[in-house]
Amino acid sequence: MVKCTLLLAIASLLAFAIEAQENCINDYTFRQFGTQKRSCSWIRFDETRRQKNCLDIDVMKNCPQTCGECCENDVNYKLTTDTGHIKTCEWVGNKLKRKKKYCNTFNSKMNVKNACPLACGICKAPLNRPPQPGVCANNEYFRHKGKSLKSCEWIGRLPQRRNNACAAQEVRTNCPRSCRTCCEDDKTFIFTTDNNREKTCGWIADDPTRQKKYCDTLSNGVLIANKCLESCGLCSPLTPTLSPQPSTSPVLPPPVDECRVNATLSFPSIEEAVNGYHNDELSVSKQGSDEECSIKNQKRSWCSHDGIDGLIHKDPYYEDRTLSQSESVQFLAKPEESYLFKIEHHFTTSEPFHEAYYDKDHMMAGVLEISANEKALAEKFSRDVYDDVDSLLGTYISETNKYYYNPNPKYDAEVNIALTCDAQCRCVANRLED
Repeated sequence: MVKCTLLLAIASLLAFAIEAQENCINDYTFRQFGTQKRSCSWIRFDETRRQKNCLDIDVMKNCPQTCGECCENDVNYKLTTDTGHIKTCEWVGNKLKRKKKYCNTFNSKMNVKNACPLACGICKAPLNRPPQPGVCANNEYFRHKGKSLKSCEWIGRLPQRRNNACAAQEVRTNCPRSCRTCCEDDKTFIFTTDNNREKTCGWIADDPTRQKKYCDTLSNGVLIANKCLESCGLCSPLTPTLSPQPSTSPVLPPPVDECRVNATLSFPSIEEAVNGYHNDELSVSKQGSDEECSIKNQKRSWCSHDGIDGLIHKDPYYEDRTLSQSESVQFLAKPEESYLFKIEHHFTTSEPFHEAYYDKDHMMAGVLEISANEKALAEKFSRDVYDDVDSLLGTYISETNKYYYNPNPKYDAEVNIALTCDAQCRCVANRLED
């Protein structure tokens, strides 16, 4: 009887989740249990409260954004700017300074961020629902002790870390693969070999030399051994304990003395570039810190900056203006500490290098290459560019018979990349969504 009731409850939650995704808007009038303070915003404010209350079917139905079932702006919402103009959520989200100015304000009878969660960047992840019994899969949304970096994947990377974390029942429930409470290959997992061929876990199992070569390596930020438990020979059960115990995991290399990261922003060669002028700037900061290492702050206690900035200028008529330069930053990465790189376009509207003189220079973008202890990361990063979105907008003034140019707010002028390295200086870089 209890089992049937539980299955009915799960089915109801899934049904409401589907309905919520079709109608992705919080009900601003909803109050849980009829209590005035228990609005969708109140539930979202505290993560422990959200995880608990979103299991209530009424809450999930009326607060789909709060419960992480979806995240969309209210298309009917309009706010009034300081100058009296009527604007939408999309307008707010187009510029960082608008987000900072309006998202935490009360406008048009409600908090802007509640009407514009996507524009204001307050979307919530789905609930930490443990995997279904009998399914050998980690809960990808689970975070140990609420720490953003401490996912199931992070727990499973190091034997001692796994032993310590898996002593907690909550971790074993949400991370059965990482804790080895179940053991089978992830049939959907595909990784890329050194010669750029895509392979599955079964390919590793066919050859012991492949196990030795690949099980202890990362693929797209994931330790292959954590996805290929059976093929990597890790199916002996692990007993969680707070003291060191022998492990059947692959033997990791010893920690390195230092992990020296070098990141360089540059453009294609002059021969490959289109005619025009383009200038991007690189900076890096420790996540959670405002201390930036860039051309403006070249010497930090933890980082150094070289070069002027990433710039390319190719002029078919004035060869003396043709030039290309790059910039780079170097620092020692600490294990499990995150670093945030930012590539930002520097808009130039004055002589002698005027972006507006050329038709295609908005299609150029600096390319960021990162290496750790002189080993290059596979992925390179750059801003998105679009043929029909120019970097500048021109306005003709008849009195002066001249065009005046300003940055185009629709131009994608910035991209952020997060970097994390472990004790063996194996680094993973991911582009962050806007």
